[in-house]
Amino acid sequence: MAQIIFTGNVGRDSELRWTKNNDPVLSFSVSESHSRKLDNGEWETLRQQWFDVSVFGPVAEALANHVLKGARVRVAGDLWRRDYESQNGPGMSLDVRAIGVDLIKPAQPRSTGGWEDPAF
Repeated sequence: MAQIIFTGNVGRDSELRWTKNNDPVLSFSVSESHSRKLDNGEWETLRQQWFDVSVFGPVAEALANHVLKGARVRVAGDLWRRDYESQNGPGMSLDVRAIGVDLIKPAQPRSTGGWEDPAF
């Protein structure tokens, strides 16, 4: 299995649920992208990739209230490609079973929007 480390922005609030064995699992999506600044000063996105991330065990519960849409995170884990069929035809997703998740910049509470300064 391939291992990956990447940094990106959380695309949706994390969802905490429990397996049949009552083990916690936290799920969320992360967008990782690369851009460059053009001569005219504007930014061009060269590529953007979405990852579906799952975190298991006590770490899942500890992160649940902190991995919110807009937060910037660094994720390390095992990567695998998942092919699926949907109403729109065949699709593919990149799934990561996280070994570690670092919160780089937390998301601002929804009531105010934007970013807050990290208080680490």
